[in-house]
Amino acid sequence: MTHPSRLYVTDDYVVTHNTAFALNIAQHVGIHLHGKVLVLSLEMSAQQIVQRMLCSEAKVDSQAVRTGYLSSSDWHRLTAAAGRLSEAQIFIDDSPSLTVLETRAKARRMKAEHGLDLLIVDYLQLMRGRASMESRQQEISEISRSLKALAKELTVPVVALSQLSRAVESRSQRDFRPQLSDLRECVTGDTLVVLADGRRVPIRDLVGTAPEVLATSPAGRIVAAKGDRVWQVGTRPVFAVRLASGRAIRATAEHRLYSGDGWSPVGGLEVGDRLAVASRLPEREARRLELRRADRWSSRSVGTLATTAVLDDLELRATAPSDLFWDRVVAIERAGEEDVFDLTVPGPASWLADGIVSHNSGALEQDSDVILFLYRQSQYKEDLAPEEKNIAEVIIGKQRNGPVGTVRVVFLPQYARFENIADQHRQPQPF
Repeated sequence: MTHPSRLYVTDDYVVTHNTAFALNIAQHVGIHLHGKVLVLSLEMSAQQIVQRMLCSEAKVDSQAVRTGYLSSSDWHRLTAAAGRLSEAQIFIDDSPSLTVLETRAKARRMKAEHGLDLLIVDYLQLMRGRASMESRQQEISEISRSLKALAKELTVPVVALSQLSRAVESRSQRDFRPQLSDLRECVTGDTLVVLADGRRVPIRDLVGTAPEVLATSPAGRIVAAKGDRVWQVGTRPVFAVRLASGRAIRATAEHRLYSGDGWSPVGGLEVGDRLAVASRLPEREARRLELRRADRWSSRSVGTLATTAVLDDLELRATAPSDLFWDRVVAIERAGEEDVFDLTVPGPASWLADGIVSHNSGALEQDSDVILFLYRQSQYKEDLAPEEKNIAEVIIGKQRNGPVGTVRVVFLPQYARFENIADQHRQPQPF
């Protein structure tokens, strides 16, 4: 975490102890590098955090500390560890359910009064965004962007812990290592992307390009937006969603579509739900024939004009100018496994899949400078060799300014401590 103004995200799904990993980072920065660390713990109390750090630093079994069954050597190590921690400038704030503004205020105050070298947020999903956000997904997107802005403003690395995806469970292969693609919401290659000029092009034909597409604004208007990139993700289980109008889309369970309740994952939809579909789309240039010149008039040419003011309903008045209508889901079925693709559209964070309003790819991946995954094989396999049971992998899935790869470490569960593999054989010092 040596680069300031960077946003780091650690992810786990099963119990891989990302809190312990982050606290080990805090201890290293505070004790060995003499840096100033602020830990914002939205999940655990300050007392629990301190106990974890004390047991980890002293290499004393946390269960023995809780029950009080400690040997004399345990007491010596705890005393020495407490001394080292007391000299470290590690500040812990356990205020629950922080907002982005509160987080920014605490970090700015810490920097002004004591200095700040590292900010840790545990964890992202417990933070609150603005109450006006339409969905929790939009809140998380806003929070991640705000943390990135905070890192740049204070020139301080920010480590945000998160539980992001259950996609590893749905893999047919036996390798459950998390991948960056697990954070992405994907569609099959035949999905038609509506371009700004009205063309509908299969997403597989757009790989490697940055197309200008049609998206939706917060007000429900169809707008043009520049796509960031299109790429192939890999093979994933997909679902087929069919609508009453005849439209259909095949996508992964995590892919989100705009419903009456906001952005909803495909895996959470039910028959009868309503999805937003563009009511009108621009067409490609074609010959235009005026009715007056064609001398063809009928009752179909007579329209009716009505206004929402009659009902005096603010919600209806806001919805009336929208370019969307609500199509009904008539079927949701598993559709096997297929190669899937992803499209990133900054700004509106949406695009039209043959008229169906589809969500942009995960904002966390876009905003983060570094993404780390924690993986422990023992969580999935029981028949491991004894020397492999406590091996953990720190998978660097994304690094904006450096290499990616995997680092194998040892996790000592009794101490809630991660160590280099060579360090595990060192005996703890009594003083």
